[in-house]
Amino acid sequence: MAALAAQTGCLHGTEPKIFNGDHKKVDVWKQQFETYWVLNDNHEVMMLPYYRTATALSLIRGPLINDWVSDQIQIL
Repeated sequence: MAALAAQTGCLHGTEPKIFNGDHKKVDVWKQQFETYWVLNDNHEVMMLPYYRTATALSLIRGPLINDWVSDQIQIL
């Protein structure tokens, strides 16, 4: 396991754009998030599945998907 990065309160790279539930754009969003994850793989937020999932869910919002996100947060 890699050592934790110094916690500065910020992650490296460009944060993925907000995913609004448009299924045509899901593959692009997943690629953006995976790249963001790779750039920050030794940061505590990305090393721990709970926080990584919460981070991904924080980037998914909009009227088409808010109910689903809320359900996922409750499950988490």
